[in-house]
Amino acid sequence: MMQEKSISLKKITTSIFLVSILQAGALISVIVYIFFEDTIGFRRVISNFRFYTIPILLLLLLYTYFMFKHIQIMLKSNRQYSIISETNQQLIDLNNTLRSQRHDFMNHLQVVYGLIEMDEYSDAKDYIEKIYKDMQKVNGVLKTKNPAVNALIQAKIIHAEKLDIIFKANLKTQLQGLPMPSWEFCKILANIIDNGIYALKEKPNKKLLYLELYEDMKGFGFIINNNGSKIPEDIIDKIFDGGFTTKGKEGEGMGLAITKSTLQRFGGSISVISNDDITQFKGYIPKMVNQPQ
Repeated sequence: MMQEKSISLKKITTSIFLVSILQAGALISVIVYIFFEDTIGFRRVISNFRFYTIPILLLLLLYTYFMFKHIQIMLKSNRQYSIISETNQQLIDLNNTLRSQRHDFMNHLQVVYGLIEMDEYSDAKDYIEKIYKDMQKVNGVLKTKNPAVNALIQAKIIHAEKLDIIFKANLKTQLQGLPMPSWEFCKILANIIDNGIYALKEKPNKKLLYLELYEDMKGFGFIINNNGSKIPEDIIDKIFDGGFTTKGKEGEGMGLAITKSTLQRFGGSISVISNDDITQFKGYIPKMVNQPQ
């Protein structure tokens, strides 16, 4: 599993600052040397300044230009790496969940088989009914015709229940004709749901997470609520900025930035409101939209 950290903006900014200081120091040293290297006459000083300092200054400016171009390329590569890394991690988490479900299914099957082998038909019937009711509780919300979205929601419901979070899903659309790839839409939902789960971790009781998917004549929408702590007013406008995070060392601040940029590529939008009772994310994707390049 990929564990390497991408290059942080803080480290890049520090590097730029140090290089700028070195450049300024080198330039000042050259100028001081030229002015004090020969004190015979004013004309010689002017001549030295004209023929040495100006070309060196131009070279330094040229070097600075290419350095900043290189940094821009690094930042772009860093962003692409973050997107790929986060998507890959989500796929790994989903795969682990599916493997866990398969393992549980095999265990249940062995129990039922053992009860039948011992002619304990009544106990086998009761056991099957209990498992069936648990499955119905989860599968009852999975009404879309998009298998990837169904699998994601099921995985998040199971994960939330392990953390004593009540996860309610209200799916009012089958997502037919969704104008973006399933994995892109799953990435959007997963980022916001995971943020909601994180916000509820420290809440002592009554942890609520709500997902609604809907459709109208013009597009598809989603609403994701949690009743965790309020997002402070002085940072709520920054949460979609790349590199901004409230998770400290646990986050890289790219999840919501990727979510917003993905929606915008498909002509969509996202907004957030937060108060003492609820934090709500609302997103929308229009149906009639040109596919992104």
